[in-house]
Amino acid sequence: MATAGSRREAGGRTGLVLGGLVVLGAISFVVAVAGGSGTHAWAVFLANLLFWSGLSAAGPAIAGIFELTDARWAARLRRIATTTVAFMPVSFVLFLLLMLGLSTLYPWVMEPIPKKRIWLNVPFFLARAAIYFTIWITLAHMRKSISRSFTCRGVRANRSAAIHNSVCRLSPRLPKPITQSPTSVLMPLKAV
Repeated sequence: MATAGSRREAGGRTGLVLGGLVVLGAISFVVAVAGGSGTHAWAVFLANLLFWSGLSAAGPAIAGIFELTDARWAARLRRIATTTVAFMPVSFVLFLLLMLGLSTLYPWVMEPIPKKRIWLNVPFFLARAAIYFTIWITLAHMRKSISRSFTCRGVRANRSAAIHNSVCRLSPRLPKPITQSPTSVLMPLKAV
């Protein structure tokens, strides 16, 4: 049986391995940009940024679907999905780093397209990105705070009745918990 100390050691080793992989990736990126493969390095950086940012944004939505459908079987998955929002600030910082390679990734930065000049310019690109990130992070954190207080449907029955009642008063549109099991609805009524 694993003890708390051995679990902590395993978690520490995992963190060191993952941190080492991040450092190795950063060194590889710098070597590729300095070695003349800048276009390829920035394209890989952009693809990874979009992938991990997408997972970060999708996690709270998936957790919300679990709560709306009262998926009690997915309690651990819901917790993991909710925590993916923690990558969003990191994603924003990486996006700011991506601005260094903007002219390498997007040819319209150096040679504007006349018909698309209003849409494809750096200030408007940055303004759109700031708005998107603000909406993303705000919605994700709202979703996370709602998840903490979501007690009306009996998902977190270990909370006190006072918290349960106050949250239920604040959100009257949430459906009431199902009091019958699905099988009891399907079974025929017994004759009296």
